[in-house]
Amino acid sequence: MISLFVSSCAVNLNHESTIDLGKTKSIKKGITTKQDIENMFGNNYDNSIDYPYKLDDTKGKKIMVYDAGGKMQVSPIPFAGGMKAESTKLVIILNNSDVVENYKTIVESASGH
Repeated sequence: MISLFVSSCAVNLNHESTIDLGKTKSIKKGITTKQDIENMFGNNYDNSIDYPYKLDDTKGKKIMVYDAGGKMQVSPIPFAGGMKAESTKLVIILNNSDVVENYKTIVESASGH
């Protein structure tokens, strides 16, 4: 869902979270399995080894990355503030037995003109 809000000379384009981050309270490190995570959040995630996030503890690990929403702010005045984007990801790190080793919420920011 995209919403437009005009305030203080800016336009915000927001999209709702595709997952409920409140459910992360149910994740238990060393106990919760990959299947449990898929039951909580679905199977619409990116997965790979060494996903391109700069997280030291993901190197060589299997991970699951869920889109947890984002927003974009665009100045309606050309060349006056440009654009700012923010994206939130839930990164779940699995051990070799597909059990959660760790998880993090990452907020990525980008800006441009």
